[in-house]
Amino acid sequence: MSKYEIPTANYGSFTDPKKALNFIEDIGYPAVIKADGLASGKGVVIVSSRQEASQVLEDFMVKNKLGESGKKVVIEEFLRGEEASYIIAIKDGKFGVMPTSQDHKRLKDNDEGPNTGGMGAYSPAPIINKELDKKIIEKIVKPVMYGLEQEGLNYTGFLYIGLMISEGEPYVLEFNVRLGDPEAQVLMMRLKKDLLDIVNNPQTLKDAISDEFAVGVVMACKNYPYSNCEPTPIRNLEKAQQKGVLVFQANTKLINGEIYSSGGRALAVCATSKDLKEALKKVYDAITLIDFKDAVYRKDIGQKAFKYL
Repeated sequence: MSKYEIPTANYGSFTDPKKALNFIEDIGYPAVIKADGLASGKGVVIVSSRQEASQVLEDFMVKNKLGESGKKVVIEEFLRGEEASYIIAIKDGKFGVMPTSQDHKRLKDNDEGPNTGGMGAYSPAPIINKELDKKIIEKIVKPVMYGLEQEGLNYTGFLYIGLMISEGEPYVLEFNVRLGDPEAQVLMMRLKKDLLDIVNNPQTLKDAISDEFAVGVVMACKNYPYSNCEPTPIRNLEKAQQKGVLVFQANTKLINGEIYSSGGRALAVCATSKDLKEALKKVYDAITLIDFKDAVYRKDIGQKAFKYL
């Protein structure tokens, strides 16, 4: 990003916890500590004091709570604004833009509690209007495509660009070489074309997206994300789906012909509608029918969208 002048936060990467802490002190609080590896969506922590920063660095780099992923960390200045997910499909140096979406990373309503792998999403994200979309293409996507070409990286696949929108300007928080989760679920709900056709010809994406809203709410086991749970039966999924939703499953297994959660995020309950309120009603009505003891889920998914509609 530095090399190709892609807007992002001031940053440094470290393998020495003392040097990392000194850098945080220099850029000021709050600051963001990121494990430089895969951590199931739990490798990013926002710290607001020296004590917090010191503890997180010790957990990641000394106590190895994230294994190899936490031995190297990236420290970034904290950007204030609103996040959005911008995903492109790439093949043979050409790209197509997937529908915009917005994830809800915190465990609890009003963006409180710890970061998770994602507690729900909706698409499109109206914070990204036509003007902002042009800025993202010009300032981020085109420089990324140019950089891939210059570096000799013939990448084929999805590139997830995690954005922070701050005072009308887009900044990159992260890249992932995959679809997001739970963004993927709501994006699939809006596709009118076979996914394989899109992968083979990303530029057809603009004609492959429905104009409906899609919403997904994640249901997780009671201890998520702190620890795994005992297997818990999940019942009435067919009854819920009769309400016009599609329930994606993860971390589930069959025991004697019955579905059980096996820890973490288990379900993404998704629906579409021309009206965002209607899509949300379908999802939350369906959730009331699902028998999943002590499941945790957010009650405010999609509410941020209404200030832009």
